[in-house]
Amino acid sequence: MVTEIPTYLSWIDVAKGIGIILVIMGHSMFPNHALIDIFHMPLFFILAGITFSCHGWGKFLVSKTNRILIPFLFFTALSFILSQIPHPYTGPFNGPLWFLQAILIALLIMQLISKVKLQLQLLVSLFLLAFAFIFHKNHDSTLLFDLERGITSYIYIYIGYNLKKYFKRSESPRALLTSLIVLSSLFFTIFGFIYYIDGYPGQYFNMTMFNHDLFLVAICSLLGSAMVIQGSKLLSNSKFLAYCGKNSLVIMCVHFPICQLLNIFISKLSIYPLLWGKIVLMVTEWSIVLGFALACAHVCKRYIPKLAGYSPMVMLTQKKWFA
Repeated sequence: MVTEIPTYLSWIDVAKGIGIILVIMGHSMFPNHALIDIFHMPLFFILAGITFSCHGWGKFLVSKTNRILIPFLFFTALSFILSQIPHPYTGPFNGPLWFLQAILIALLIMQLISKVKLQLQLLVSLFLLAFAFIFHKNHDSTLLFDLERGITSYIYIYIGYNLKKYFKRSESPRALLTSLIVLSSLFFTIFGFIYYIDGYPGQYFNMTMFNHDLFLVAICSLLGSAMVIQGSKLLSNSKFLAYCGKNSLVIMCVHFPICQLLNIFISKLSIYPLLWGKIVLMVTEWSIVLGFALACAHVCKRYIPKLAGYSPMVMLTQKKWFA
C-alpha cells in the first residue's frame, strides 16, 4: 500500500486549461479534429493519475462526491430540463457529461487497486483492459453505466499515477523544449501513419475505439498527452490557461450545446467550404464558446459553488471512517 503526499503543481492547471481548449476545438468546426480527438481526453485521465493520492475510503468518497458526483447529477438534471426545449440538432444534448461518469468509475477502480501490491495491480489492470477489448469486439451494446469506458479511462489514470515521479521532476527550459520537440515529432509521425493506414481514426473514447489499431492509437494518445504536459511546464506562468484549467469541469459540462447550435449555423455559411473560412469560423466559434463557458463558470462559482463542485456539500464528520 502506498500513500502519496499531494503537492500543488501550477502546470497541472495549465495542462487542464490547454486540454479544455482542445475539447472545445474538437467539438467546434475545427478542420480534421481527429488530430485533437486522439489524445485530448486521455490527457485529463493521465492528469488525474498524476494528482491521485491514496487516502482512506471516507476521505476519498467525500472528495469525489463533492467534486464529481454532485456536479454530474446537477448538470445531468439541468441538461435534461434544457433538452426538452426544441433544438435543431440530434444526438446527445450534452454528450461530454460522460467524462464525469467515466472518471468517477475510473477513480473508484484506482482507489481499490492502490490498496494492493504492484504485481496484483498490473494483473488486474491487464485483465480489465482485455475484458473491455473483448466485450466490445463481441457486443454492439455497452455495459451498465458505460463501464468499459470507465475501465479504459482507469488505464490512463494508472499510467499517470505510475509516471508521476517522472512528470513531477524539475527540468530546465532547454530540456523541456527538447523533450517537447521529440514528443511532437513522434506524435505527428505516428498520427500520420494511423491516418494513412486507417483513415479517420475517430475519438479514442468513442465506441469506435476498438475498431482501429489499438496499440498505435494508445501510443499516439500517450505521446500527445505527454506533449501537452511538457508544454504546460514551459507555460506554467500563464494565468489565462491556469484559470481555464481551474474551471475546466464546469466548462466541460456547459460548452457542448452552444457548440452544436453554432456548428449548425456555421455549416450553412457561404465561406464554410473554404479552408480559410473554416479556420476563421473555428476561431470565432471557439472564442464565443469559451467566453460563454467561462461566464457560466463564474456564475456557478459565485451562486451555486456546491452544486458545481467548487466547495463541499458533503463533509466528513468522522476522520477515521473507512480509513
